[in-house]
Amino acid sequence: THKDQLTGLPNRKSLSEFVDAFWHAEAGRDGCLAVIELANLRDFLLRYGPEYGGQLWAQMGDVERAHGIMQPLARYRVHAFQYGDFSLAVFVEGARLERLEASGEVESFLTHLSAELAAQWPSFTPVFRCAVVDWRDGAVGRGRSVPYRNITLALTSVDAGVAYFNQLVKHDAALDDYINESLDEWARTGTAPMHYQPKISLADQSVVGAEALLRMSDA
Repeated sequence: THKDQLTGLPNRKSLSEFVDAFWHAEAGRDGCLAVIELANLRDFLLRYGPEYGGQLWAQMGDVERAHGIMQPLARYRVHAFQYGDFSLAVFVEGARLERLEASGEVESFLTHLSAELAAQWPSFTPVFRCAVVDWRDGAVGRGRSVPYRNITLALTSVDAGVAYFNQLVKHDAALDDYINESLDEWARTGTAPMHYQPKISLADQSVVGAEALLRMSDA
């Protein structure tokens, strides 16, 4: 197991190896990955300094303390990883995304984690941003990898709180990809569907300019 030197937690490389091994051993088993970061990280760093940032999740490496924090997820097998310098990943084995979203268990877990951090770092109130994704969304060939892109999309969709990478978010992400691919194709081939909407002067009704629009036709 590859571990972070400051927290003692398994690191991102360990997470990748865990997901790959889980895929081969439990191909049909449910599981979700929650990635947590501080939405107000800047406040923490200004108050305590960047040298303490790597110690944010140290309590998750303490089995006894982590057990209490993880209590809202007690029905599952939970594995914690250091995802980045200031972010934590929690693999919730046996959980379905829709069940987690409906139950509020992740939100309750974050409440416990917030209380622990607030006790550890006086005069600081943590605000979390959390992405929850289905681990099976990281398909690569015959194996599985960590669904990094889905995590990033979910994290960037909220300023604070929990973002579940559900069917609605997947649809929006697929639509964004389709539009971006079309833009690249139009730029490459010079076939952009341009339309010009005239700008009219109210004084004499003359055309004084135009607004250029892309109007995409799609079934």
